[in-house]
Amino acid sequence: MAVNRYLEIADALATELSGQPNGTRAPSEHQVADQFGVGRSAARAALLELERRGLVRRVQGAGTFVQRPLVLTVEQGRSTAWEQLIRMGVGSTTVPSLRSGQLPTAACQAMRLPAGEPGLRANIKISAFDQPVGRSAIWAAGTGIDRSSVLGDIREHESVLNMFDARKVHLVYRSAQVALAHSSPELSEELGIAADRPYWKIDAVLVDEAVGLNLWARTEFRADRIALDLRIGAPPRHQRTSR
Repeated sequence: MAVNRYLEIADALATELSGQPNGTRAPSEHQVADQFGVGRSAARAALLELERRGLVRRVQGAGTFVQRPLVLTVEQGRSTAWEQLIRMGVGSTTVPSLRSGQLPTAACQAMRLPAGEPGLRANIKISAFDQPVGRSAIWAAGTGIDRSSVLGDIREHESVLNMFDARKVHLVYRSAQVALAHSSPELSEELGIAADRPYWKIDAVLVDEAVGLNLWARTEFRADRIALDLRIGAPPRHQRTSR
């Protein structure tokens, strides 16, 4: 096949599918081959290119489906982005590990704590449509049980939303700093981000004022899977559009 033919097909399919809602069935390899008069290898390469761009998801044995970026809102007083994802009915979260240690410098500054403050961290994996789309590290300051018990008594691999619901905790954004960055090799491997693609980084103070809880979280999302409606913590305009 011509070197760029599959890219031309991918561009044409991207235009065709641009107005379709999430979950719409995309053309099969056979249909793409017939539509564009190419062999199955070119059709397969075009669909793989759409998947690489985050425009479709391929499900083994089921087919290929349109995958539009999910819009989440970062706003003072709004539920966390990962909770919004779960409430949409398409996301899930688990806690693969818990760690103790010093809070990151950014967390101490945001929460107005002394540098080197001890804390407890819950690492969270975030999925949508059963695919990894992000991760979050949530920190509770201090070692006293009254300050860190919301994290200290959770079980690894527990659903994060179930964890907070069971403890009658509802976290919302108090403040946030948002930026687009390019993934590290470690993040690329964990989230399946190509090295040349950006991701969202949200550093936020999360609160539940009813129970007097303050947490700090760094959340990272695939920018091709997640779109952010930024109402606080917006980066400069030139940073807001992914390549």
